[in-house]
Parts: sequence; structure tokens; C-alpha cells
Amino acid sequence: MSIYGTGLTANPVVTFDDLPATIAYSSEHQINLLAPYEIAGRQSVSLQVTTSSGASQSIALKVAPTHPNIFLVLNSDGTVNSPSRTAKQGSTISVLVSGAGVTSPLEPVQVPFTYTYFFPFSTGIGTITAAPQYAGPMDGSPVNLLRVDATIPFVSASVLNGFTVAVQVGDATSPAIPLYVTGVSN
Repeated sequence: MSIYGTGLTANPVVTFDDLPATIAYSSEHQINLLAPYEIAGRQSVSLQVTTSSGASQSIALKVAPTHPNIFLVLNSDGTVNSPSRTAKQGSTISVLVSGAGVTSPLEPVQVPFTYTYFFPFSTGIGTITAAPQYAGPMDGSPVNLLRVDATIPFVSASVLNGFTVAVQVGDATSPAIPLYVTGVSN
């Protein structure tokens, strides 16, 4: 989840019904966070941001079982997928996703850890929907960061410029993001 505004400072505290969120990034104008597991099963929560300047007004938010968002895509060599670092057709990418929902155990304390997701997954690359080769925790990642591995399909060269990737978790699908693909893998 991302919060945008002004005066957010570098060390904010974000709470959902007084439960602290895990802050992944913060700056003067943006906070990226992971909601606490304990809000699972609730219909709504009250969100509040506290900085060195004081506390914001609380706002009510609805809680969804899943709300996947793609954090980033890694090529098979571990580089971040970008126009200058493309993936090859036939290679396997790793899609890192937040908002994948409740896991078991609910609150891992140490990383790396092992846990199980409760919702089914699918991966859409281009116009092809495929079951992922792997869907589970990303070793050493923050709590609730899902890694989904999928193979890039072979398509005609004219289709390569319009590739996108999206991940479905349960009934919710992430927004599609560009996937930069060239050639064929070795």
C-alpha cells in the first residue's frame, strides 16, 4: 500500500486500528507499507499516520481478503526487468507481489521463514494465462511478499512490444504492468 502527501518525514508510524504496519519505504511525500496480518477477517479498519509533526486524522478503509500489486519483476538472471534489461522469450521471470492475503502462520517473526498462502494463483503474460511454476515466499523478503515464477511464452516479434504481466490471487487481479521482452532464451 502507498500513502502520498506532504510532511510525511522519514520515520512515520502507520497504524490500522492501532496495529502497526511494516514500513518498506518512506520519504517526505510517500510511504510504502504492508498492512498488519491481524486485520484479516475485518470488514474495515481505521488508518492513522503519525510523524514528528503529530498524528493525522483517522480514515476508515475497507478490508479485502486479497489486493495484489506487483512490486517488481526479476529476470531469470536476477536483474530488475526494464527496457535496458529485458527478459528473453522462454525464460522464467519472478514477479514479486504484495497484498496476497492471509498466510499460515499468520505472523512470521524471523526471515527467512516458511508459510502457506490460502488463495489460488494465476499469472497473465501478454494475453496468455498460465499457472505459475512457483508461488510462495521470497526468501529474505518482508512479511507477505509473494514470489510468483512464470515462463514467458513464445510469440511473434510484433507482439513483444506490448507485453504486460498481471497476477491473480483469489478473485483479485493486480494492475498489469509492462514486461520488457526480447529474443529467445538459450
